[in-house]
Amino acid sequence: LLTGEAPYGVGIDKDLIDKTSLNLLGQQLASEEIWININTGNGRTVEELVGEILSDCGIDMTEVQGVLTFSTRRRGDTAVNVDEDQLSPPVEKIEILTLKFNPTCVEFKFNDSGVNFKQNSVVVENDGPDVATGTKKNRVQTLNNVTTLDVAQQIANRRGQEFLSLQEAVELSLSRDAREIRPGENINIPDYGS
Repeated sequence: LLTGEAPYGVGIDKDLIDKTSLNLLGQQLASEEIWININTGNGRTVEELVGEILSDCGIDMTEVQGVLTFSTRRRGDTAVNVDEDQLSPPVEKIEILTLKFNPTCVEFKFNDSGVNFKQNSVVVENDGPDVATGTKKNRVQTLNNVTTLDVAQQIANRRGQEFLSLQEAVELSLSRDAREIRPGENINIPDYGS
């Protein structure tokens, strides 16, 4: 999908892909038993397929020195410490942007090979806000590349937090000392936390 020519791939030159990080990624996903099937139907583009796979498997694809590098983000990953020298003034410009009205229930639908590829679902609920406010807000997310219940449960448990948690965006300026921090990497900010 990454190196094939259109319409069968994105057409990225093989020399622009870090094979070491890609192999380590494959080993990690195999050890976690995350298996996917690629469903190319319904007129979906290759870019959409790659995006779905990255989201479902929790993969970060970033460019490091002109080469695509792959890594994963998992619960318990260590955070990079950002010290006072790396924060550019004014430090007080850190903003927390919180969205309201998150769903209280997310249903992940997929075609289950265990029941003849009929639609099955895994539900992740957060009924605390539901009880407190008396309102229930559902969201449906389709897992196009998943065909087994155990993989759907793993993905739902990880991705459910995308929809159920209060989403925050912290905006801050860093100096050149922080140039090695990659997009999506966990950071620990003084007087704020991870």
